[in-house]
Amino acid sequence: MTECRHAIRPFDLVHAQYGYPTGLAELEAGRRLGSPTVVSIQGGDGHWVGGCCATHRGAMRAVPLHADAVLIGSESFAGEVVGNLGVPTPAAASGPPPSALD
Repeated sequence: MTECRHAIRPFDLVHAQYGYPTGLAELEAGRRLGSPTVVSIQGGDGHWVGGCCATHRGAMRAVPLHADAVLIGSESFAGEVVGNLGVPTPAAASGPPPSALD
């Protein structure tokens, strides 16, 4: 269905509202469509997802490592996500970039 909609009116980007599980699915959609990927990490996904087991940790780590952009509501929360997942600091933002509003 995503490919059909993209064929009718190509997406500027693909955006997911949470790192897991939607962020992981969004990475695959972006890869298949050839579209940039943006993920918003905004709550429990940044606080505790990835801390329960190796499977969820690997999935959650993949999102900031492979998304084209990661939006996080504050620098302090970005630091928490980086600390929890052991990933480089992703982009921190207080809201969506203007190009994400369509």
